[in-house]
This record gives sequence, structure tokens and C-alpha cells, in this order.
Amino acid sequence: MKTVLITGCSRGLGRALVKHFQQKGWQVAATMRRPDAEQELHLLPHVRVYGMDVLDDASVRKTVSEAQRNCDGIDMVINNAGYGTFGPFEAASEEEIQHQFSTNLFGTMRVIRAVLPQFRARRRGVVVNIGSVGGMVTFPFYSLYHGTKFALEGFSESLQYELKPLGISVKLIQAGGVRTDFNGSSLALLAGEGLEEYQEARDKCLVAYRHNSSVHTPAESVAADIFEAVTDGTDRLRYILPQGGQTSQLLQMREAMSDEQFAETLWKSFMGS
Repeated sequence: MKTVLITGCSRGLGRALVKHFQQKGWQVAATMRRPDAEQELHLLPHVRVYGMDVLDDASVRKTVSEAQRNCDGIDMVINNAGYGTFGPFEAASEEEIQHQFSTNLFGTMRVIRAVLPQFRARRRGVVVNIGSVGGMVTFPFYSLYHGTKFALEGFSESLQYELKPLGISVKLIQAGGVRTDFNGSSLALLAGEGLEEYQEARDKCLVAYRHNSSVHTPAESVAADIFEAVTDGTDRLRYILPQGGQTSQLLQMREAMSDEQFAETLWKSFMGS
């Protein structure tokens, strides 16, 4: 039985991934910051729930070591933990900037660094990074989030060169339009006190984001697509999921337009003029 370690499993896409891999006959090491609050996943056969904070290198190394020991090794790691910060960049504190990058980017790096010795020793393994269409195109007031996802693109692409000769694959999921609470309770809002000049545009964008979330693809469906992608046995790096819908239309529009045209079109769609 193969084993996958997944981060960020308390809700949303991570939770859906745990259930789908388990249903497909995998052993799952599901990690989250607060395992004591988990009431469901630990009841599933072949699922072990671990407490792990991707911000803490000692926590990451301890959990990865425990999972390797309990599961007789790890075959795949899925870096899913992350969140979005929304608001004007000027409003972001140093702590908020550091936390966004440490969670979405450096946390992923910590987990990969912890599993690589075992992958390298066994000459096999799959590293899956849950990126975003937000690593290819950008939206207003998500500058910190986009910064992490654009960085993850470059990191993943370069990493594949290092790991392929060792029998280790890298997969980058460019997720977009997934129905989770990303634009709800998982969204960190920058206060922006004293920055009224941004307020009208900020509020209009937030309303639009939350409205569009209602037509996104269910996380369970995307989890099934991700499973097929990361178990395809190929050296393919990038996968845009889910396929079709708003995400495909957006990327086609971006490719067909100049930077200036795309920025103007996108801004007008949010501002209504």
C-alpha cells in the first residue's frame, strides 16, 4: 500500500484529497495545525492524523519522521497548506508579509527538504505542490498571495531538474476556481486603516471574488482530478485544474492580450466601468 503525506487537511481541498486518496486504496498521513479538533478523518481506515505546523521546521521534521516510521515510508508528499492575504500592499505589516510567504512558500520548502533524504535513499518519490492559476495571472489586492505562487512556479520548475536524475518526480498543480472557503474564513484581510484611497476599489473586488466563488468547482471533483494527474506516471510538471470553465477562459484571454489590455479589461470587470 502506497503512502501519501498531505498538508493543510483540516478543510477544503486538503480534506477532499485525504478522502479521495483513502478511497483509492492509499495510506494517508493527514497533517494539520490543530489535530485535536478533528472529528472525522482519524476514523477513516488507513488514515493517520498528525499535528504539524509548516511554519516550524522542528515540527515538520518530527512529523515527517513519525509518518515515515508509522507508514513504512512515504511515496508522495502533497504540499497543500496555504491561504490568501487580501488588501492593499501598503497596509501589510512586516509580520503579515513574513507569515504569508512562510506559510505558502517556505512551508512547502520545509516539507520537501524533510522528505527528500528518504526519497533520495529509495530512488523514488513524488513531490506535489499545489500552486495556483494565481501563479500565472494576477488579480487586484492579492499581491502578497500572488508573490508566493509566482515564486512557487519557479521553485518547482527548477527543482525538477535536480530531482529527476534521482528518480523523484515534481508535479505542480495550477489550481483555479475551486469551491473552498479561500475567499471566506481562510482569507486574511489587511486592515488598511488610514488608507481610504484604496477602500472603494478594495470593497468592489472583494464582493466580486466572493460572488464568483459560488460557481467554482467542488473541491471533491478537483481532488479526483489531482489524483489522476499525480499518479499518471509521467514526467509532466504542470497541470491546470479543473479544466475548462472560467479558468480556461481567463488564461486564453491573458494569452491573447498585451499586459496593458489585460490589466484594463480586468480592472473594468471589477470596477464596473
